[in-house]
Amino acid sequence: MSAMFRHAPSETKPQPSAVDQRLCAVQDLDLVMCRYNAAHRGAERDIFDSLPEKRPAVVTYTATRWGKLLEPHRDQGPMTAGECYRFALGHPRVDAVLCGARSYDELAANVAAVREGPLGGERLDQVRHFGDALRASLSGRFGFGAR
Repeated sequence: MSAMFRHAPSETKPQPSAVDQRLCAVQDLDLVMCRYNAAHRGAERDIFDSLPEKRPAVVTYTATRWGKLLEPHRDQGPMTAGECYRFALGHPRVDAVLCGARSYDELAANVAAVREGPLGGERLDQVRHFGDALRASLSGRFGFGAR
């Protein structure tokens, strides 16, 4: 990058455009920030798979999907906030996840959960299934409305 910039970040929107995908393929990009959670896994296909081998750092946000993953949905869920962060950080292309803890105790609990490592096995399958069900619902797609 030019000497005018120390770092060159890019944030992608929920549905990355071709421009976003081309930006992700630029090796000089320092950081990519995108939405990624159990109910919004499109970044796996649209962003993560577009990154070059020498890739920028990836930071994700909305790990709890505005709190919706912390609530039961029909006969499934919920996840804990810690599981949400573990899910996102479990992807090998994710380097950091923004955390919206409301208190020191929440932050400490989230850090303790992340130290357990990525979700795996049956729980990972349950979380993916829960995320798919939430996303398929009207309230899951828009973040509000009928359950």
